[in-house]
Amino acid sequence: MKPITFALFLVAGLASATVQAAPTCRAMSGTHKVPVVELYTSEGCSSCPPADRWLSGLKRAAQNGWVVPLAFHVDDWDYIGWKDRFAKAEFSRRQRDAVARQGSRTVYTPQVMIDGRDERGWASGLRFDRARADSPGPAAARVAIERSAGGDGAWRVRVSGSIDDPSVARGAYVHIALFENGLESVVQAGENRGAKLDHDFVVRAWLGPFPVDRSGGIDHVADASIDASWRRAALGTAAIVYSAKGDVLQAVSTGACAAG
Repeated sequence: MKPITFALFLVAGLASATVQAAPTCRAMSGTHKVPVVELYTSEGCSSCPPADRWLSGLKRAAQNGWVVPLAFHVDDWDYIGWKDRFAKAEFSRRQRDAVARQGSRTVYTPQVMIDGRDERGWASGLRFDRARADSPGPAAARVAIERSAGGDGAWRVRVSGSIDDPSVARGAYVHIALFENGLESVVQAGENRGAKLDHDFVVRAWLGPFPVDRSGGIDHVADASIDASWRRAALGTAAIVYSAKGDVLQAVSTGACAAG
């Protein structure tokens, strides 16, 4: 597969660049590796709202391409009286698998992982700026994401890119996330009863894995169904490239734009 020509999209000096124009929405990664922040959270967990607020505080860093934040709502707390409408069993399994890869058995909420590794420092006000975004060094992969309106109200999402090192490309794969910002819930039961909770970067759909080919080329198209309850103007997309061992090689995301 022929990798994308990145020179068409490069913007000097930025960790990543986003081009917004109807009817498509595009973003591509830069030369430095962009960290992926995953928050495992639940509306039924009384200690989770501070973590939700912290993740929302990463909006500026996300817009600048310094970080890709994602909130995975888990269903572990649904049994105590409040069913989290954003929670999915697959996200609970994803958290358990991520913990197991670290050689641990301790699964808790809220849990923050940066590039798949447990990070408890968020509670001390961990921030992401240009300096921190550049600190991981050059990226092992390049990736671009483009979304456009598909048939029957769906979105067509294309991920393109390349991994130059064949040994790194072997077994590598890509996931696509659709996430929504500006969500809120008034909780009627459970530990957060009576509270109004605000959420950003909530993962609505997690697509893949899509394999990287032997030459290191990335070129996949996915048609993503958009639920009627999702607000299209508040939806973003992200693409994350993983090594065979599950390490993050590179990531990129788009915010809301005219497409779809």
